[in-house]
Amino acid sequence: MDTLSQDLSNFLMRMHLQPSSVNERIEHFMKHLIYLLPDEYVRLVSAFYGINDCQLTSVAMLAEKNGCTVLELQQRIEHDIRRLAVTPEWQMIKQLI
Repeated sequence: MDTLSQDLSNFLMRMHLQPSSVNERIEHFMKHLIYLLPDEYVRLVSAFYGINDCQLTSVAMLAEKNGCTVLELQQRIEHDIRRLAVTPEWQMIKQLI
């Protein structure tokens, strides 16, 4: 994962692990950012990171549920995070953090 993607991934993890460290405005912006993805990928990313009212779900469980391998699912999530990490929206949010 490149640096831009890793920054976003780390922040999404923080949203799940330390929700009180993220103010409501930033959380609101992040929900909108995630919805830039196609619907099926919004669910995957949200479940993987345990955000947007989704329960944190392991890669193995998500892969089984979606009929793919763990590697395929990891690549899908990394691809989706990269798509979001290069958006102007994430760059704006990142400056506010």
